[in-house]
Amino acid sequence: IDTVLTLNAQGIHDNVSSSFYLYPNPADAWLFILDPNNEIKSFTIYNSLGEMIKQENTTSEKTQLPLNELNAGMFLIKVETKAGQVFMKKWIKE
Repeated sequence: IDTVLTLNAQGIHDNVSSSFYLYPNPADAWLFILDPNNEIKSFTIYNSLGEMIKQENTTSEKTQLPLNELNAGMFLIKVETKAGQVFMKKWIKE
């Protein structure tokens, strides 16, 4: 679950860390996105079938996402930075 893929014009890079953090993972009622460097421009959440669940622009260092409308399962969050980098992380909703 800690694998991150960085997508940019040069290709795909498998990174161990990125500029943002998701917690808790697994999550129950809330998922938090922590962006200490305030680099995130937007994020998109996908379910395990690849269907887009939510897309949102953000300028906050800490974003709180309510999970009460989601069923339990695995999800993917795609984060785009202001510099145009794209990071993807998996997370689990209990």
